Amino acid sequence: MAKVYPVTVHCLVRNEDQWVGYALRSVMPYVQKIIIYDTGSTDDTVKKVEEFKSLNVEFEEKDECGPGRLVELRNEMIEKTQTSWFMLLDGDEVWNSTQLQQYLDFTLAQPKNIMATFLKTRNCVGDVYHYRGEESGRYEIAGMRGHLNIRAYRKLVRWSGKYPLEHCVDSSDKDSLAFFDGFYWNMTHLKRS
Repeated sequence: MAKVYPVTVHCLVRNEDQWVGYALRSVMPYVQKIIIYDTGSTDDTVKKVEEFKSLNVEFEEKDECGPGRLVELRNEMIEKTQTSWFMLLDGDEVWNSTQLQQYLDFTLAQPKNIMATFLKTRNCVGDVYHYRGEESGRYEIAGMRGHLNIRAYRKLVRWSGKYPLEHCVDSSDKDSLAFFDGFYWNMTHLKRS
């Protein structure tokens, strides 16, 4: 039996039917709760998500929304969160169980001044066996550059701004961030629905 971590996953999806099942299966056994909002999918995303009937999954269909509304939904998810930490999961992100458990162990062990943790992404191209080289990564977080993403946050933060430039208040200072030397797979560049 898998260790269940006191972490809530936040998953906003729209037209992710190709990967959302893999994404949810990769984290479901290891987290206390998953909150999923669909924001107007026109493919089979809702049908795929509804296959995950479980006590630890809360699913809601929201209306199609604009960039500002996404920030409101993210803050609404924080309000529903009962754990000290939450983790973001896009509908096209897949975790290896070992990497996920190590990342969650690392995150939960952080001192109180750390508001968020980040790690590398493997941005798949063509198929799941090929991914973009680290030198092509353009994200800069806490003085590092590459394929990086913040994935876990303390519940104390709040979202601000508008997608795709939204950010978390209280987690932008490099001294409030911790880097985990691991990765998850991002399927953004692979076939969509």
